[in-house]
Amino acid sequence: MSGGNAHIGNVAEYNRQFFPAQFRSDHLRSWDIEGHHYAGLALFYSADPGPVFLPLRFDRAWLDMQRSYLHWPHVSLHWTAGEPGLSDVLAADPAAVATLRAALDAPGGGRLLAWGETAGTERLRAAVSGRPTAPGGGPARGRGQAAFESKREAHRRFSKCARGRPEILITRQEVYADAQTAAAALAARATAGAGPVMLKSDFGVGGFGTRLVKPDEIPTQDDVWALLRALTDDDAIFGVVPLLVEEYIQPHPLHCQLTYDGEITDDGVIDRGTALMHVTGTHYRGATTGPGALPEPLRRPVTDFGRAVGAMLAAEGYRGWFDVDFVRARDGRLAPTEINARRTGPCVAMAIAANLGASSGRPVVVRTEDTLPLPRAIPEERLHARFETVARVLADRSVAFVPTLVTASSEKVPYAGFALAGASVAEVDTAMRHVVHLMSGLAEEGEA
Repeated sequence: MSGGNAHIGNVAEYNRQFFPAQFRSDHLRSWDIEGHHYAGLALFYSADPGPVFLPLRFDRAWLDMQRSYLHWPHVSLHWTAGEPGLSDVLAADPAAVATLRAALDAPGGGRLLAWGETAGTERLRAAVSGRPTAPGGGPARGRGQAAFESKREAHRRFSKCARGRPEILITRQEVYADAQTAAAALAARATAGAGPVMLKSDFGVGGFGTRLVKPDEIPTQDDVWALLRALTDDDAIFGVVPLLVEEYIQPHPLHCQLTYDGEITDDGVIDRGTALMHVTGTHYRGATTGPGALPEPLRRPVTDFGRAVGAMLAAEGYRGWFDVDFVRARDGRLAPTEINARRTGPCVAMAIAANLGASSGRPVVVRTEDTLPLPRAIPEERLHARFETVARVLADRSVAFVPTLVTASSEKVPYAGFALAGASVAEVDTAMRHVVHLMSGLAEEGEA
């Protein structure tokens, strides 16, 4: 048995445990399915995957495309029941436990990596190691894992870490215990002629749970109630309290959505990378990492503040992957917006960059797109054929094309994900425009 890191695609499991507000019964299944699609990114949790366990099956031909660019000597794919409790399913399966144990104990074996740490991943680690977990869970959960995902708690940490850092802008945050007081506050702001605000739920993922509210949307108290009902109906805020109101930061026209990723071990905070995030509205779509993705005058303060936040999380008991997201204001200051105490989309770009950089011996720029809309729903094999054409075209331009999210092409709102790797930011940005053009041909084929 070869080694490598073991990757567990437990996205739906993590979402259920730490974003419970999203999972009202009428939306439960759709969020689980979305989590299973996103779990396909588990292949890219590190530069050297070994056994990868996923909740949704896809054709192994995708793996051939991925391995044509990525140096994956140890990877093997395994599928299990498509349900949220992926870790517990694996822990109860002697064959899965044996596969994980053999891979991690083999020469070159690494660690067991999950999207996020849950009670289930602790039980799985115990099953693989043969050592029981301490009652009540590990050190992070013993102090309340959900608090590490809380936007209220993040604001408290940011305020402390920003002391003596004039380059960091801390936005004003107000917390309302119920929708009635939040509505009254929004109405008062509109009457006073105040500017736009961000209305947020305390917990959210991928931009869900966040809504920009402009004053002209709420000129009267009655309209405030209509707005709040709409927020509940479209799941932007998930109809839960408390509600957070933060001042809106007018973003800088360049390099406006930034992130720092790190990992906390018992030895301290390890830098894992910085990236420019690509966001539509409030929803994350992808990221660019590597040389030039962030200018050095931005990369340094993003990294320094991210490390400071990581040190605070470590002192509070958190262990594992985390990120700090920022908005760059028009005056150039950096406004931290949230902490994600888990893996997030940019870690995929960072893992691919680390893999290609190690195999080529030179730094690589990687840009990811997680949710490229498809003009129509198509079978997986059609998507594969189209992606093969795209990969050949880009190879002539010395750009690597790596499929990442490939199971949602037949959904009612179909999409696909991929990564581009090249020598410069300009190169991958140009390639991205070319991919969008090539994929638009699906619409023309459908009309023919």
